[in-house]
Amino acid sequence: MEATSLKRSKPPSRGCPMQSILGALLALVFLQLFLVTSRIHAAPLYHEGTGTDPRVQAITVTSNLPVFDTHLGDDIAKVVYFNNGDTSGVLTLTFEISGTPTLTLTAGAAFGGPARTYTSTATPWLPVVTYGVDTGDGDYPDVVYTAINTNGLQAAIVITYVCDIVGPTILSPSIVESSAYVHAVETALYYTNTMSLEQTFAVRGYATDAASGIARVRFSPAFGDSPSDLVSGFYPWQSSPAYTIEPAATAAGTITATVYDRVGNAAVQPYTYALDGTPPTVTLDAPSVWPGLAPIPVVWQAQDAQSGVARTHLYYRRVPTDTEWQDSGLEQLGPSGIFHFTPQGYLTYAFVARTTDNLGNVSTLPATGPQTVVKLARVYLPLTMKAWVWWYQYDIYEPNDTPALAHGPLVSGQVYQAYMWDTTDQDDYYHFTPSAAGNAQITLTHIPTNCDYDLYIYYFDGQSYQLVTYSHRSGSVDESTAFPSVAGRKYYIRVFRYKGFSSQQPYYLTVTYP
Repeated sequence: MEATSLKRSKPPSRGCPMQSILGALLALVFLQLFLVTSRIHAAPLYHEGTGTDPRVQAITVTSNLPVFDTHLGDDIAKVVYFNNGDTSGVLTLTFEISGTPTLTLTAGAAFGGPARTYTSTATPWLPVVTYGVDTGDGDYPDVVYTAINTNGLQAAIVITYVCDIVGPTILSPSIVESSAYVHAVETALYYTNTMSLEQTFAVRGYATDAASGIARVRFSPAFGDSPSDLVSGFYPWQSSPAYTIEPAATAAGTITATVYDRVGNAAVQPYTYALDGTPPTVTLDAPSVWPGLAPIPVVWQAQDAQSGVARTHLYYRRVPTDTEWQDSGLEQLGPSGIFHFTPQGYLTYAFVARTTDNLGNVSTLPATGPQTVVKLARVYLPLTMKAWVWWYQYDIYEPNDTPALAHGPLVSGQVYQAYMWDTTDQDDYYHFTPSAAGNAQITLTHIPTNCDYDLYIYYFDGQSYQLVTYSHRSGSVDESTAFPSVAGRKYYIRVFRYKGFSSQQPYYLTVTYP
């Protein structure tokens, strides 16, 4: 007959007694060649014979250690995985062998023990082979088990023993959600409890195991839910049913997905969850002085320790005219960036920002922010050279040291910022012309510390400049004056430097008229 191979036996073939004797002799020759020249992965063909005598019908593997048999109970070649990482144990193989007695089983050497031979006259025969497995034992490949009947015919089975003490590898863990009230950042979940309906999410990943393979995935409970275990060979896996977040929930904690291989080794993947009701924060940085009306770079940096920054919006205020923050229309995504704000005139601008996280929490607008003074992009050098000091400052109104050089006409209600440079800069002149009769009011504010500037108003009657009104309070306090204006008359405003000067801090001049 044909000897049993690693695959299923062929149907029995018919032959004469002489062929059986010759087949037995050939089988012995082939067995010797096998033992000397090769390590088999498939049982060799020993004899054409009947194909049923002898026959290894099944091999059952049991142990007090975790084991996995790749072909449970089969009579074909197999791999047996065992886990001896924590303790030693005993590995037991129970064979089921049929054939013409007397039957012999030769078990190959493994786990430090020699090859052993067992004999029986019973049929079917259930011989038991045991191995002592220590914690330090490793792999034993290609261990041969040979069954021989009384006529010398043989069947061989190959078993490979693999030590598996390494847990699975978890790849690409993530959280699945599709709600504006839930946001995942890698393996961290944040949620808001402002929703009216329950929200769901699931944890997932991908697991591999190079030895015995994946057996199951177990999920820990959360929010009162306990997803079912996934069983047998799930490589991409996801918790099912999903976890449910009820409205007004406040829970925080950790979910674990534990992936087990077929011999009990485990790998644990944690996922965290927490309520996020805290808005993000944002800081701004802008140049203190900006030359001209080109876009001002406003650098921003936002932070959020939970769901993360979604977007940031820029607001501005013209100082001191605006009492409320104005929407710039500029918004950017992400945690940082640069707003390019285009100024509307040569004014002072203050900037603030409002930022929103990925769950809709919004920061409040601060009361103050960085300021930028926008000035004409040219260098003003007074003709006297100001005592040979190179004043690299920006002032669109100079030179305006006489009525003939007065800057204007001033726009009603607009704030003008200018400087008294040094001791040679005594007067700054401006002019305006009301279109209708009515009250005109002039204010001089933000006078630099330790300075005293005064305010005078004139008109020219064709021969000389006539004083209309004035304000000359002592010290760096605000000056203000008002008078009934005449329609069509050109008025001159004189800012007089009584004491002190500042090339760094501007004064603010405003006139309102009909």
